[in-house]
Amino acid sequence: MHDLLIIGGGPAGLTAAIYAARYKLNTAVLALDFGQIAKAPCVENYPGAEGATGLELAKKFRDQAKNQGVPIMNEEAVSIKKAKKGFEVATREGARYETRSLLIATGASHRKLNIEHEDKYIGKGVSYCSTCDAPMFAGKAVAVIGGSDAAAVSALHLASYAKRVTMVYRGDELRAQPTLVQKIKSKPTMSIITNANVAKLKGDKRLTAIKLDNGKELKVDGIFIEIGQVPSTGLAKQVGVKLTERDYIKVDQSQMTNTPGVFAAGDITDSCNHLKQILTAASQGAVAANAIFKFLNQ
Repeated sequence: MHDLLIIGGGPAGLTAAIYAARYKLNTAVLALDFGQIAKAPCVENYPGAEGATGLELAKKFRDQAKNQGVPIMNEEAVSIKKAKKGFEVATREGARYETRSLLIATGASHRKLNIEHEDKYIGKGVSYCSTCDAPMFAGKAVAVIGGSDAAAVSALHLASYAKRVTMVYRGDELRAQPTLVQKIKSKPTMSIITNANVAKLKGDKRLTAIKLDNGKELKVDGIFIEIGQVPSTGLAKQVGVKLTERDYIKVDQSQMTNTPGVFAAGDITDSCNHLKQILTAASQGAVAANAIFKFLNQ
Protein backbone atom coordinates (compact mmCIF):
# COMPACT_ATOMS: atom_id res chain seq x y z
CA MET A 1 0.00 0.00 0.00
CA HIS A 2 1.47 3.31 -1.10
CA ASP A 3 0.72 6.62 0.56
CA LEU A 4 0.82 8.31 -2.83
CA LEU A 5 0.84 7.06 -6.40
CA ILE A 6 1.74 9.62 -9.05
CA ILE A 7 0.59 9.05 -12.62
CA GLY A 8 2.75 11.04 -15.02
CA GLY A 9 6.48 11.64 -15.36
CA GLY A 10 6.62 15.29 -16.41
CA PRO A 11 7.68 18.30 -14.28
CA ALA A 12 4.46 18.26 -12.20
CA GLY A 13 4.62 14.57 -11.32
CA LEU A 14 8.36 14.42 -10.64
CA THR A 15 8.39 17.61 -8.57
CA ALA A 16 5.56 16.16 -6.49
CA ALA A 17 7.60 12.97 -6.09
CA ILE A 18 10.61 14.92 -4.80
CA TYR A 19 8.50 16.83 -2.27
CA ALA A 20 6.52 13.76 -1.22
CA ALA A 21 9.75 11.90 -0.49
CA ARG A 22 10.85 14.73 1.76
CA TYR A 23 7.53 14.39 3.59
CA LYS A 24 8.42 10.71 4.10
CA LEU A 25 5.43 9.53 2.09
CA ASN A 26 5.67 6.06 0.56
CA THR A 27 5.51 7.26 -3.05
CA ALA A 28 5.84 5.74 -6.50
CA VAL A 29 5.55 7.13 -10.03
CA LEU A 30 3.98 5.45 -13.06
CA ALA A 31 5.24 6.96 -16.31
CA LEU A 32 6.14 5.78 -19.79
CA ASP A 33 7.89 9.03 -20.73
CA PHE A 34 8.75 12.56 -19.61
CA GLY A 35 5.79 14.24 -21.32
CA GLN A 36 5.94 17.39 -23.45
CA ILE A 37 9.11 18.70 -21.78
CA ALA A 38 11.23 16.08 -23.54
CA LYS A 39 10.33 17.56 -26.94
CA ALA A 40 11.72 21.03 -26.20
CA PRO A 41 14.94 21.55 -28.20
CA CYS A 42 16.13 24.29 -25.85
CA VAL A 43 14.85 25.54 -22.47
CA GLU A 44 15.69 29.20 -21.93
CA ASN A 45 13.17 30.28 -19.30
CA TYR A 46 13.50 27.75 -16.46
CA PRO A 47 15.62 29.24 -13.67
CA GLY A 48 19.04 27.65 -13.40
CA ALA A 49 18.72 25.57 -16.56
CA GLU A 50 19.25 28.08 -19.36
CA GLY A 51 20.32 26.40 -22.57
CA ALA A 52 19.49 22.85 -21.53
CA THR A 53 17.37 20.68 -23.78
CA GLY A 54 14.00 19.62 -22.45
CA LEU A 55 15.20 16.02 -22.26
CA GLU A 56 18.27 17.00 -20.24
CA LEU A 57 16.14 18.90 -17.75
CA ALA A 58 13.60 16.07 -17.56
CA LYS A 59 16.37 13.60 -16.73
CA LYS A 60 17.53 15.86 -13.90
CA PHE A 61 13.97 15.87 -12.50
CA ARG A 62 13.88 12.07 -12.73
CA ASP A 63 17.32 11.53 -11.24
CA GLN A 64 16.56 13.82 -8.30
CA ALA A 65 13.34 11.93 -7.58
CA LYS A 66 15.18 8.61 -7.75
CA ASN A 67 17.91 9.95 -5.46
CA GLN A 68 15.17 10.73 -2.94
CA GLY A 69 14.21 7.04 -3.04
CA VAL A 70 11.12 7.29 -5.24
CA PRO A 71 10.69 4.32 -7.62
CA ILE A 72 9.70 5.30 -11.15
CA MET A 73 8.01 2.45 -12.98
CA ASN A 74 8.00 2.41 -16.76
CA GLU A 75 4.35 1.42 -16.87
CA GLU A 76 1.14 2.88 -18.26
CA ALA A 77 -1.83 3.25 -15.93
CA VAL A 78 -5.01 2.15 -17.72
CA SER A 79 -7.62 2.03 -14.96
CA ILE A 80 -8.37 3.45 -11.54
CA LYS A 81 -11.06 2.29 -9.16
CA LYS A 82 -11.94 3.15 -5.61
CA ALA A 83 -10.96 0.65 -2.93
CA LYS A 84 -11.70 0.31 0.79
CA LYS A 85 -8.55 2.17 1.84
CA GLY A 86 -8.05 4.38 -1.17
CA PHE A 87 -7.61 3.40 -4.79
CA GLU A 88 -6.42 0.56 -6.98
CA VAL A 89 -4.53 1.33 -10.16
CA ALA A 90 -3.99 -1.24 -12.90
CA THR A 91 -1.34 -0.90 -15.62
CA ARG A 92 -1.22 -2.12 -19.19
CA GLU A 93 1.73 -4.26 -18.14
CA GLY A 94 -0.51 -6.25 -15.79
CA ALA A 95 0.55 -4.81 -12.43
CA ARG A 96 -1.83 -3.55 -9.75
CA TYR A 97 -1.02 -0.92 -7.15
CA GLU A 98 -2.93 0.12 -4.04
CA THR A 99 -2.59 3.65 -2.76
CA ARG A 100 -4.13 5.93 -0.16
CA SER A 101 -4.01 8.94 -2.48
CA LEU A 102 -3.47 9.75 -6.15
CA LEU A 103 -1.87 12.57 -8.08
CA ILE A 104 -2.88 12.70 -11.73
CA ALA A 105 -0.25 14.57 -13.73
CA THR A 106 -0.74 13.13 -17.20
CA GLY A 107 -0.57 16.53 -18.88
CA ALA A 108 -2.05 17.75 -22.11
CA SER A 109 -0.77 17.35 -25.62
CA HIS A 110 -0.68 20.15 -28.17
CA ARG A 111 -3.32 19.79 -30.82
CA LYS A 112 -1.55 19.12 -34.09
CA LEU A 113 -2.27 20.07 -37.65
CA ASN A 114 -1.95 16.38 -38.55
CA ILE A 115 -0.29 17.00 -41.87
CA GLU A 116 2.65 15.27 -43.50
CA HIS A 117 6.12 15.91 -42.00
CA GLU A 118 4.77 17.84 -38.98
CA ASP A 119 6.66 15.62 -36.53
CA LYS A 120 9.76 15.65 -38.74
CA TYR A 121 10.13 19.42 -38.32
CA ILE A 122 9.51 19.62 -34.56
CA GLY A 123 12.53 21.49 -33.21
CA LYS A 124 13.51 22.28 -36.78
CA GLY A 125 10.97 24.95 -37.56
CA VAL A 126 7.77 23.61 -36.03
CA SER A 127 6.98 24.77 -32.49
CA TYR A 128 3.96 24.76 -30.19
CA CYS A 129 5.30 27.27 -27.63
CA SER A 130 6.28 30.85 -28.41
CA THR A 131 7.23 31.48 -24.79
CA CYS A 132 9.76 28.65 -25.07
CA ASP A 133 11.13 29.17 -28.56
CA ALA A 134 10.61 32.78 -29.70
CA PRO A 135 14.24 33.90 -29.05
CA MET A 136 15.49 31.25 -31.49
CA PHE A 137 13.68 33.06 -34.33
CA ALA A 138 15.18 36.52 -33.81
CA GLY A 139 15.39 38.33 -37.13
CA LYS A 140 13.57 35.55 -38.98
CA ALA A 141 10.20 35.09 -40.63
CA VAL A 142 7.56 33.03 -38.83
CA ALA A 143 3.89 32.13 -39.09
CA VAL A 144 1.40 31.53 -36.30
CA ILE A 145 -1.34 29.05 -37.09
CA GLY A 146 -4.59 29.78 -35.26
CA GLY A 147 -6.97 32.62 -34.47
CA SER A 148 -7.63 32.45 -30.72
CA ASP A 149 -6.41 34.72 -27.92
CA ALA A 150 -3.52 32.31 -27.37
CA ALA A 151 -2.54 32.54 -31.02
CA ALA A 152 -2.74 36.34 -30.99
CA VAL A 153 -0.67 36.63 -27.82
CA SER A 154 1.92 34.27 -29.28
CA ALA A 155 2.06 36.32 -32.49
CA LEU A 156 2.57 39.58 -30.59
CA HIS A 157 5.26 37.96 -28.46
CA LEU A 158 7.03 36.67 -31.56
CA ALA A 159 6.87 40.14 -33.13
CA SER A 160 9.38 41.27 -30.49
CA TYR A 161 11.94 38.92 -32.04
CA ALA A 162 11.02 38.00 -35.61
CA LYS A 163 11.39 40.32 -38.60
CA ARG A 164 8.00 39.19 -39.94
CA VAL A 165 5.02 37.45 -38.33
CA THR A 166 2.09 36.15 -40.37
CA MET A 167 -1.04 34.76 -38.76
CA VAL A 168 -2.86 32.06 -40.69
CA TYR A 169 -6.43 31.26 -39.66
CA ARG A 170 -9.07 29.03 -41.21
CA GLY A 171 -12.01 31.35 -40.37
CA ASP A 172 -13.24 34.61 -41.87
CA GLU A 173 -11.63 36.68 -39.12
CA LEU A 174 -9.57 36.13 -35.98
CA ARG A 175 -11.65 35.20 -32.93
CA ALA A 176 -9.18 36.78 -30.52
CA GLN A 177 -10.10 39.80 -28.41
CA PRO A 178 -10.58 42.94 -30.53
CA THR A 179 -7.80 44.78 -28.68
CA LEU A 180 -5.33 42.02 -29.55
CA VAL A 181 -6.43 42.01 -33.19
CA GLN A 182 -6.05 45.78 -33.36
CA LYS A 183 -2.51 45.58 -31.99
CA ILE A 184 -1.63 42.99 -34.61
CA LYS A 185 -3.09 45.07 -37.42
CA SER A 186 -1.23 48.17 -36.22
CA LYS A 187 2.21 46.56 -36.46
CA PRO A 188 3.88 46.89 -39.87
CA THR A 189 5.82 43.63 -39.42
CA MET A 190 2.63 41.61 -38.82
CA SER A 191 -0.04 40.40 -41.22
CA ILE A 192 -3.11 38.15 -41.21
CA ILE A 193 -4.25 35.59 -43.75
CA THR A 194 -7.78 34.26 -43.23
CA ASN A 195 -9.84 31.50 -44.83
CA ALA A 196 -6.72 29.39 -45.21
CA ASN A 197 -5.20 26.21 -43.81
CA VAL A 198 -1.66 24.88 -43.96
CA ALA A 199 -1.64 22.19 -46.63
CA LYS A 200 2.03 21.35 -46.86
CA LEU A 201 5.32 21.88 -45.01
CA LYS A 202 8.38 22.32 -47.20
CA GLY A 203 12.11 22.17 -46.60
CA ASP A 204 15.08 19.83 -46.50
CA LYS A 205 16.66 19.50 -43.05
CA ARG A 206 14.66 22.44 -41.68
CA LEU A 207 11.35 24.09 -42.50
CA THR A 208 11.73 26.75 -45.19
CA ALA A 209 8.17 27.33 -46.43
CA ILE A 210 4.52 26.45 -46.00
CA LYS A 211 1.94 26.01 -48.72
CA LEU A 212 -1.63 27.03 -47.97
CA ASP A 213 -4.79 25.47 -49.36
CA ASN A 214 -5.63 28.75 -51.11
CA GLY A 215 -2.58 28.27 -53.33
CA LYS A 216 -0.30 30.76 -51.57
CA GLU A 217 3.19 29.81 -50.42
CA LEU A 218 4.95 31.57 -47.55
CA LYS A 219 8.69 31.46 -47.03
CA VAL A 220 9.17 31.04 -43.29
CA ASP A 221 11.87 29.87 -40.91
CA GLY A 222 9.32 28.54 -38.46
CA ILE A 223 5.67 28.09 -37.62
CA PHE A 224 4.01 28.19 -34.23
CA ILE A 225 0.92 26.01 -34.01
CA GLU A 226 -1.65 27.49 -31.61
CA ILE A 227 -4.85 25.53 -32.19
CA GLY A 228 -5.46 24.31 -28.64
CA GLN A 229 -4.54 21.39 -26.43
CA VAL A 230 -5.96 17.97 -25.67
CA PRO A 231 -5.87 17.15 -21.92
CA SER A 232 -5.28 13.50 -20.97
CA THR A 233 -8.22 13.13 -18.59
CA GLY A 234 -9.43 9.60 -19.36
CA LEU A 235 -8.20 8.19 -16.04
CA ALA A 236 -9.64 11.07 -14.04
CA LYS A 237 -13.11 10.38 -15.40
CA GLN A 238 -12.98 6.85 -14.00
CA VAL A 239 -13.09 8.14 -10.41
CA GLY A 240 -15.69 10.86 -10.92
CA VAL A 241 -13.36 13.83 -11.13
CA LYS A 242 -15.10 16.98 -12.36
CA LEU A 243 -13.85 18.55 -15.57
CA THR A 244 -14.26 21.94 -17.20
CA GLU A 245 -16.13 22.39 -20.46
CA ARG A 246 -12.80 21.95 -22.23
CA ASP A 247 -12.02 18.73 -20.34
CA TYR A 248 -9.42 20.11 -17.94
CA ILE A 249 -9.50 18.86 -14.34
CA LYS A 250 -11.06 21.23 -11.83
CA VAL A 251 -8.88 21.68 -8.73
CA ASP A 252 -8.94 23.92 -5.68
CA GLN A 253 -6.00 25.96 -4.36
CA SER A 254 -4.43 22.82 -2.91
CA GLN A 255 -4.68 20.98 -6.25
CA MET A 256 -7.37 18.65 -4.85
CA THR A 257 -10.21 17.52 -7.08
CA ASN A 258 -13.81 16.98 -6.02
CA THR A 259 -12.95 13.31 -5.32
CA PRO A 260 -11.34 13.04 -1.86
CA GLY A 261 -7.81 11.71 -2.11
CA VAL A 262 -7.43 12.52 -5.80
CA PHE A 263 -5.22 15.49 -6.70
CA ALA A 264 -4.07 16.82 -10.07
CA ALA A 265 -1.20 19.04 -11.20
CA GLY A 266 0.29 20.45 -14.37
CA ASP A 267 -1.15 21.20 -17.79
CA ILE A 268 -4.04 18.82 -17.17
CA THR A 269 -5.62 21.23 -14.64
CA ASP A 270 -7.57 24.47 -14.89
CA SER A 271 -5.29 26.24 -12.41
CA CYS A 272 -2.24 27.14 -14.50
CA ASN A 273 -3.41 30.75 -15.10
CA HIS A 274 -3.13 30.02 -18.82
CA LEU A 275 0.67 29.88 -18.53
CA LYS A 276 1.46 26.29 -19.40
CA GLN A 277 5.13 26.19 -18.56
CA ILE A 278 7.60 23.84 -16.87
CA LEU A 279 7.75 26.28 -13.97
CA THR A 280 3.99 26.39 -13.36
CA ALA A 281 3.68 22.61 -13.65
CA ALA A 282 6.49 22.08 -11.15
CA SER A 283 4.98 24.58 -8.71
CA GLN A 284 1.63 22.78 -8.83
CA GLY A 285 3.40 19.49 -8.13
CA ALA A 286 5.01 20.97 -5.02
CA VAL A 287 1.71 22.44 -3.80
CA ALA A 288 -0.04 19.12 -4.39
CA ALA A 289 2.56 17.13 -2.43
CA ASN A 290 2.19 19.45 0.54
CA ALA A 291 -1.61 19.17 0.38
CA ILE A 292 -1.46 15.38 0.10
CA PHE A 293 0.77 15.18 3.17
CA LYS A 294 -1.77 17.23 5.12
CA PHE A 295 -4.67 15.20 3.74
CA LEU A 296 -3.12 11.90 4.82
CA ASN A 297 -2.32 13.17 8.27
CA GLN A 298 -5.52 15.00 9.10
